[in-house]
Amino acid sequence: MNRLILSLAFVLSFHGAVQAQSLTGKVAAVYTWAFPILENYRMMVEQAVHTEGALYLGPFNTVHHEPQNMAGCVTTAWLDLRQEPIMITIPPMPDDLYSVMRFSDMQTYTIAEFVARPGTYVFVRKGKHTVTGKADSIIVCDCDYISLHGWTQVRGGDTSKTLNALRNIQCGPASGSLTVTALSNIYPVSPNFPPYSLRTFTSADVLPILAQIVSFMDMHPDDRSMALSMMQLRAIPTDSINIGIAGAMAKIAGHMKEMGRPSNGWTITEGLYGSRSMFKGDHLRRAAACMDGLFGPSDHETLVAFTFLPTPTFTISFDKASIPSVKRYWSISIDGMPSSVLTDAELRRNKKGGIDIVVSPTEPPAMATTNWLKSAPTGTVGVTMLMHAPNDVMFTKKWNAPTVQVQKAR
Repeated sequence: MNRLILSLAFVLSFHGAVQAQSLTGKVAAVYTWAFPILENYRMMVEQAVHTEGALYLGPFNTVHHEPQNMAGCVTTAWLDLRQEPIMITIPPMPDDLYSVMRFSDMQTYTIAEFVARPGTYVFVRKGKHTVTGKADSIIVCDCDYISLHGWTQVRGGDTSKTLNALRNIQCGPASGSLTVTALSNIYPVSPNFPPYSLRTFTSADVLPILAQIVSFMDMHPDDRSMALSMMQLRAIPTDSINIGIAGAMAKIAGHMKEMGRPSNGWTITEGLYGSRSMFKGDHLRRAAACMDGLFGPSDHETLVAFTFLPTPTFTISFDKASIPSVKRYWSISIDGMPSSVLTDAELRRNKKGGIDIVVSPTEPPAMATTNWLKSAPTGTVGVTMLMHAPNDVMFTKKWNAPTVQVQKAR
């Protein structure tokens, strides 16, 4: 009898453990799906809602430009489509500027991407309005808020030229130029956006906030099962939810470290940003990409490669085969050093047709075929290559990143 009781106790204990594991697994799956939504919301409220925060850029429907390293500028705007459609007008850009304007929905999927393409683009909330009139493109959106994150780089390093061109981008209500018809009642006053806190957004306390965020979106058929599972999480014990979220965060972080194609000590980022169809329901890859960096251009517009060196002095050597093959141009820069950037047109070739770049805190002796990038005197040095409009060969094993050799600058 005692043996039977012990056996039953073991079975019940094992069943309870399996059930708990099943619950935490369900939580982890939902949180992995929701992570990009939460990260997008975090950035939206920090940049466009909470005016006292350090990251605040300006209210909805305004465009902000910020100079960055690599002689480039980041363009940011958060569009509120609840009251009426919003029009973005991009003017013609100088030929030596490479500009990518990427628009994303609340799940961080790309819904439109314009490359060095002037025009008038109108964004309309699905089921709320229609527009008639002349526009280069009308994009119907299935969420209340969308984001613009653009990158513009000038060939030659004159950031002021980039800023002057970008200041002519206009953003405002479409009713000023087009006929707008409301299909349903407009929304009431702006919702109360809960502030972001790491503790809240990585615990069971995030569930009501997530439900509110999801209410700003039309649920895509591919996401309905996850949305239903999200609603069912309320019946799961808080401890199981917290364990499931912690497990999801660890898995996302682990996958993030594995993303990218390794090549000669560099990491070539591929498949981080794109449309819903590109991700094909791979929620873990999308979450890991968002953890790595929330916004960026698609691969076929700009391919990125980066590496980190523990010393400030080294040489980067391209043979002819490793020189990036692009339709536009490419650049190489030192992270955190705004003036330490070179574009392909500035780079001198060696006798074999390759390229040698010395990275060091002080300029090496003048050499006819050597290039120089200035680094900080101490600490780890990050190097980034941006390859605009890469050719197909760049996505094959026929192209490898340049070699890096740590040595004293001559």
